[in-house]
Amino acid sequence: MSEPLRSLLVGFGRAGRELHLPCLRKAAALPSLRGRLQGPVGVLDPGLTGAEGTPPDAALLAGWPEAVRDYPPERTVVHVCTPPGQHAEAAEQAARHGYSRLIVEKPLAGTLEDADAILALQRRCGLDLLVVANWLSSSLYKTIRERMDGGRLGRLRRIEACQNKARLSRSLRQPGHDSAFDVELPHLAALALALGGEEAQVTGAAAEDMVVGERQLPLLGRAELTLKHAAGAVSRIRSDLMSPVRERRLELEFDDAAVTGYFPASGDDSYSWLEVRGKDGRIVERLWLEDDPLTAVMEEFYLHYAGIGPSPLSGAAFNRAVMKVLEEAKAIPARERADRHAAAAGG
Repeated sequence: MSEPLRSLLVGFGRAGRELHLPCLRKAAALPSLRGRLQGPVGVLDPGLTGAEGTPPDAALLAGWPEAVRDYPPERTVVHVCTPPGQHAEAAEQAARHGYSRLIVEKPLAGTLEDADAILALQRRCGLDLLVVANWLSSSLYKTIRERMDGGRLGRLRRIEACQNKARLSRSLRQPGHDSAFDVELPHLAALALALGGEEAQVTGAAAEDMVVGERQLPLLGRAELTLKHAAGAVSRIRSDLMSPVRERRLELEFDDAAVTGYFPASGDDSYSWLEVRGKDGRIVERLWLEDDPLTAVMEEFYLHYAGIGPSPLSGAAFNRAVMKVLEEAKAIPARERADRHAAAAGG
């Protein structure tokens, strides 16, 4: 076995502290990665002034020189967990200090221009850069993909997916996003492109404000978009951030079957549900699947970096395509909103 890999978190806000670090702990205990990861996890965040807030299995580093000394670039995976607008800068710093294995929290970047800068950096420095896309590593997605690749379902015709939850308190306290397209829809857009094909055109999009009492947050309540894939399928994905019911549902229509899947609704339970029905409507298959998608992301990515797993789909170019779809979709309701305001002002 080659030397174990180390992990360096750049940014220790919610993504680093509450998502990446706990899932690294769980991934390190998996049989497939046992002995392949070495702790403690390094933490590089200029906003942290002392180690008192750092968990015992993490080491707070003063800066990049200390990181290079304690976390050798040739066997360290850098996790970019800064806010999206700082992803390009963090990736640039990591590459400048010799790191080539990077895991970037979604989205790839804050803007398409920054995404292009990261792609250029990847080509220039030979980076092996992957982006977190939870559902693409999930047991549910992989099981559906196996059924599709096995030819049992026929041609894919339609994709319907929703990701709903109540996000009222957090949005009212600190919106943090320009619209509902930025919250849950990146997960669903990645899923749609992975299933229906990356070459796709936005044919429609809509968004609604979040309204709670006298508070109104523009375009942060609900969002949906429709895609026409070059391969023939049509995707409709939507997210309601004012829903009283938490739901992560996927429906696929094929020539010879219909598939319904539910991803784990929260971290409280790690199981997905899958049902396949034939053309006659009869149940062909119904499964409960053990499913911890973010831990599966870490397992899949680290097996790849260890040289014993395939190259994951969720690379920089794929996620640039996801960003492009979302940017095109966001522009439609934003433009309609501006037109309404202009008409009202003129009237």
